[in-house]
Amino acid sequence: NTLASGSFDNTVMIWDLTSKVCKATLEGHAASIKSVCRIDPATLASGARSGSIRIWDLPSGKCRSEFRAHEGDVNALCQMDATTLASGSSDDSIKVWNLSSEGCMASLLGHTSSVLALCKLGENTIASGSLDQSIKIWDLTSKSCTHTLVGHTSGVCALCRVTPTLLVSGSGDKTVKVWELPSGTCKATLGGHRGDVLAVCRINSSTVASASGDGDVRIFDLTFNSLIGTL
Repeated sequence: NTLASGSFDNTVMIWDLTSKVCKATLEGHAASIKSVCRIDPATLASGARSGSIRIWDLPSGKCRSEFRAHEGDVNALCQMDATTLASGSSDDSIKVWNLSSEGCMASLLGHTSSVLALCKLGENTIASGSLDQSIKIWDLTSKSCTHTLVGHTSGVCALCRVTPTLLVSGSGDKTVKVWELPSGTCKATLGGHRGDVLAVCRINSSTVASASGDGDVRIFDLTFNSLIGTL
């Protein structure tokens, strides 16, 4: 029943969804917050436009540590396991961090523009979406890109793993695409939005939601690749 939000006012706020009251305001970043990620029930990570990542202790509301992660905005964070965090940045890179040592375990290079979205696919596999219009699948063991998914005609703003064999993406081209894994084949393109698709979210194994700059949330059935409803 807890939600974390990051803001352009440089703060992270922790909300109680039952009472709809802010329980804590986490202050200390020197720039606006671009990403937040739950590490465990007591720990949160946040990424800022300054290129820094902060690790927060939620019971106390205090910052455990801060480190300079990138030369650009930290647009996306993704937890891989209890001690491993991936970050995507406007410096076009993805970095993998050991939270115990705060050391960089890998730098994944290949995108030609800002990394906007990250999504864990498996224990050692991650997907990234970029302003360069592509999605890349990375093997963290070999630290290499195994597939590049091409089809969007604008930046890839959002990613969501629906099942072990389905990945959904949202783009500035106003579409949602459904990709088959591991082949990387595009199974469907879901249209209807009048603005950039900024977020996609799994509801169940055959249903996803997408949110757009047009102000709409659209619910799609992936079995029939059809619109269920608009909020």
